[in-house]
Amino acid sequence: MDYRWIENIRDFQNISQNWDQVLLDSNSDNPFLLSDFILTWWKYYHSGNHLRILVIYEDGKLMGGIPLYLRKEGWKRGFLKTLYYIGDGTANYTEPLFPLSKNFWNIFLNALKSENDWDLLHLFNVRGQSNLVQEFNPRLLDSKISVKLIQDHLNWAIDLSQGLEKYQAQLSKKLKKDLKQKRRQAMEFYGGLTLKEVNDTEEVKKYFDLYVNFSRQSFEARKERSNFNDASYAQFFKNFLVLMSQNGRLTTHVLFVGGKTAAINFGYRFGKGLNCVLTAFNDEFHSLRPGYLLIEEIIKKTVLDRENYYNWYGHYKFYKSQICNLVEPLYRIKVFKKNIYTYSLHYIEENMRHIRQSYVRQ
Repeated sequence: MDYRWIENIRDFQNISQNWDQVLLDSNSDNPFLLSDFILTWWKYYHSGNHLRILVIYEDGKLMGGIPLYLRKEGWKRGFLKTLYYIGDGTANYTEPLFPLSKNFWNIFLNALKSENDWDLLHLFNVRGQSNLVQEFNPRLLDSKISVKLIQDHLNWAIDLSQGLEKYQAQLSKKLKKDLKQKRRQAMEFYGGLTLKEVNDTEEVKKYFDLYVNFSRQSFEARKERSNFNDASYAQFFKNFLVLMSQNGRLTTHVLFVGGKTAAINFGYRFGKGLNCVLTAFNDEFHSLRPGYLLIEEIIKKTVLDRENYYNWYGHYKFYKSQICNLVEPLYRIKVFKKNIYTYSLHYIEENMRHIRQSYVRQ
C-alpha cells in the first residue's frame, strides 16, 4: 500500500467525489468522514491550522485515510504541535475511512513516522468497533513512537428493537408521570402538541436560525454561554446541515405547542437509524419540558416508521441517562513521540483530566 499526506484543501477537493464513493461503498455510519463535513469545517477553521489528510492507496486505487490537521498549542500545553481530527468537538466520532479487513495501524504509524512536524496525535470519541480499537495491540511499540488507548466516556443510544411498550416500561415512573402531566397541561392551556417533520431546505434554514435563538436564550437564562454565540460555529453548522438536507441525510423535527414552535431537533441520516445532533427549546415553554416532549414524540414516530435505533452520541447528560437504554464505551487514542518532554506532558494532562473528572462525579 502507498500513502500521501494532503496539505492543500484544493488537493482534497480534487479527490472528494472518489473519497465519498469509497465511504458510501464501505457502508460506514460515520458522517464526519463525508467530504462535505471536512470541506465545510475547514472553510471556517483553517486559520492558524495546517491541513494533514492521510490518503491511502492500493494498486493506485483509493482505499481511504483519515482527515487530520496540525495545531501549534499555547504555553498551557507546552507549545506542542498536535494532530487532531478535522471537526474538533463537532465530530462526534473520529475514526478512519479504511476496511476492517486491512491493517490500518501499520500504515498509519509508518505515515506518522515519515513526518517530523508533529509531537502528539490525539483522537477523541473512538468507538469500540473502529479498526483503531479492534486492531489495537499493546505491543504497538516503537523506538520513536508511543501509543495509548484510553477508555474515556460513553456513547448513548435508544434501542427500540423490542417495541415502544417495552422501551417505555424501562423508563422511570417519575419521568413518565411528569411527562404525562406536562402533556395534559399543554392540552389544557395551549391546545395540544403537534410534531412536524421538515424536509424542505429553505425551511431547514429558517428553523436553524430559530434554533440558534432558542439555544442562546436558554443558556442566557442559566447564566451560561451557548456555543452558538460564536458566529463561525453557527455558520459552520448551518452550512453543513443545509448540505446534509440537500443530500437527503438530515431529518428536522419541530414540536409545536398550540401554534408556536416549542422545540427543534436536527438528526443526521447516515448509517443506521436517526442520529441526534442538535436540540433546543423555546424558553417560553420551559415549564412544559418541551425538549423531553419533543424526544417522546420523535421516539413514537421512529417506531411507527419501523426503525429501532436512535443515537445520541457521547458525553454524559442527565436527560440521556433518563431516556437511553444502550450505552457503549468511547475511547481516546494518543500517539506521541518518545522523549521526556512529551511523556511528561502526557502524564500531567492525564492526571489533571482524572482530577477534573473525579471532581465532577463528587
